[in-house]
Amino acid sequence: MLTKFFVSDFIPFFSWIDKLSGLYGRLDKTFKELDSFYEGILNEHFHPNRQKSFDHEEENFIDVLLHLKNQNSFSFDFTYDHIKALTMNILSAGTDTSAATAVWAMTELMKNPRIMHKVQAEVRN
Repeated sequence: MLTKFFVSDFIPFFSWIDKLSGLYGRLDKTFKELDSFYEGILNEHFHPNRQKSFDHEEENFIDVLLHLKNQNSFSFDFTYDHIKALTMNILSAGTDTSAATAVWAMTELMKNPRIMHKVQAEVRN
């Protein structure tokens, strides 16, 4: 969905085109699937008999966020949606940077055919 062209991003008046093409429906379905995934992660942390990571005394990122939520130490209402959003940011940051690096590496190889042939030879060997 990140690579799809939404007309409404450029011309808001024509947002009906995105609805007609089914892009909004697909986007809504994707958001619901992601929300369900992150909800499952949170539910795992609510289970009293869950096995903690590595060391039984060690807390992970989500445990810390849940602890902060329960403390009510923020000046705003820190919700489970905030925790899901932060978790999504952490997971996407780990994958997006690798993908961007691969795209830039391929772009540089296309700009330098001599080096591209060396790389191809190396991979084939």
